[in-house]
Amino acid sequence: LYSEAGIPTPGYIPLEKGAAVETEAVFRRLGSPVVVKPACCGSSVGMSIIESAAMLQHGIEEAWSHDETVMIEEYVEGVELTVGVVGNNALEPFPVIEIIPDKSHVFFDYEAKYTSGVTQEICPARIGPILTGKAQSLGLAAHRALSCKGYSRTDMILRKGRDEILVLETNTIPGMTETSLLPLAAKTAGISFSKLLDRLIELALE
Repeated sequence: LYSEAGIPTPGYIPLEKGAAVETEAVFRRLGSPVVVKPACCGSSVGMSIIESAAMLQHGIEEAWSHDETVMIEEYVEGVELTVGVVGNNALEPFPVIEIIPDKSHVFFDYEAKYTSGVTQEICPARIGPILTGKAQSLGLAAHRALSCKGYSRTDMILRKGRDEILVLETNTIPGMTETSLLPLAAKTAGISFSKLLDRLIELALE
């Protein structure tokens, strides 16, 4: 769906459970390291970064334990971003959030997401107005491409050394606690947590 909508993503190979894996072909096509993750899980569950052919099958088996379909993706080094969108037909993109896990985490994994103090979440992101607009446009495009309703949050990465933003995935039911990312972006936009909840209820009733 992303491809059909012209939304840029890292290179990827989908793999159904039990399918044979041509290790050399994977690394030849996507480079090294690669990201292996379940297609439909959240919070980075079952996700790993694989640097060697010897570990690829292990990473795939771990991802398959969470989902029937696995995505093997090009690893992109850069700044992790996320963009919340609210709306059904008339859509509003929220301020972009910059995500910085501490140095003990290679990426924004489950522990980095849910352990207090491990990750910096900076809103608005320090990427300048042009890239901010680009990220918000991609968030809107992803919301539309997936026919999301009410709200969504799309994760992206700004490739290191380039002005290139790639979409990683869209959270169709993002976290909604007071410390979650979507409420943080709403707060930056001047919308309180209670007002955000009121708005989402109104959208659900449309």
